[in-house]
Amino acid sequence: MIRVETYDGGSSRVTPPVSDSCLMLLVGGLVDSASASTYGTLILRFGDGRILTCYDVSAAYESYHIWFGNEQIIV
Repeated sequence: MIRVETYDGGSSRVTPPVSDSCLMLLVGGLVDSASASTYGTLILRFGDGRILTCYDVSAAYESYHIWFGNEQIIV
């Protein structure tokens, strides 16, 4: 299940079949490396060769949240 939140506080939940979602195939995968640009783009490289890129596309709103233990980083 994925929860999608909108900037105005709304949210919805979807349960896509794993076979239909490239993003869901990354869940539980081992991250080999992570890098970030000065503009907020986050790149995660996984052990199986897949790459997830998260772009910071809004100066006015958060683009993504990272949880590291109990610490939350908002970009």
